[in-house]
Formats: sequence, C-alpha cells, structure tokens
Amino acid sequence: MLRQTAFTLCVAALVAACNGPVRDGMGGSGSSPAYFGFRSDEQHALSTIAALEQGKAVEWKISDSSFGSARPTLAAYQDRGGRACRGLAQSRTDGSDVTAREVTGCKSLDGTWVVSDYAADKAD
Repeated sequence: MLRQTAFTLCVAALVAACNGPVRDGMGGSGSSPAYFGFRSDEQHALSTIAALEQGKAVEWKISDSSFGSARPTLAAYQDRGGRACRGLAQSRTDGSDVTAREVTGCKSLDGTWVVSDYAADKAD
C-alpha cells in the first residue's frame, strides 16, 4: 500500500512537471519544483508517506547533492470529512534546485494520502 501511494504521488509530481518549459534538453520542466529526477522523486514521495503514516521526521539522501526530508508540523487531526490529516514541512535539494514548503496530507477513505498546499479544516 505504501509503494502504491508513493507511486501515485510520483506520477502526480511528474504530471505537474510536464506543464513547464523544457530545460537542459532533459525533458523536465524549467521552473517547476516538481521535477528533480526519478530517484529523488521516489525518495521524496516515500519520505512524505512515511512521515504522514508515522508522525516522525524522515530524511533521505541519494548523494551529497540530492537529499531531503519531511517533518510533521502539526499533531494529527480529523478534518470535517472525517479524514485523518497532518501538516508537514518538506525540504528537498537536487543540485542547485532547493525547495521547502508546508503541506497538509489527509488520508482518503481508500487509504490513499492526498497531499496539498492548503490546510484542511478541522472537525468541529
């Protein structure tokens, strides 16, 4: 299940990356933070899922120039739809491309984690 969810996140990142201009003849997007390369995409997705599932910081490193982390920033909570949610701080470096962002992950009823840039409303 973890690999399936990670694969879904990787595919979503790659699809998002296709919306920008091509850079360096590599077939990736120019300014999109979603494109970094296949190994780092996989590690980024796996660390995100692990941090959401375990509620602990997860770091990954492929090389001295390709590494990142996902760190929970909020205690787990339920949104108004009853989904389990958690805030995360993600950071990622791949060569000279560096990104950091705050996201929220909510677990769908089918067990798939949905990660977005907005915070889901807590249940009343």
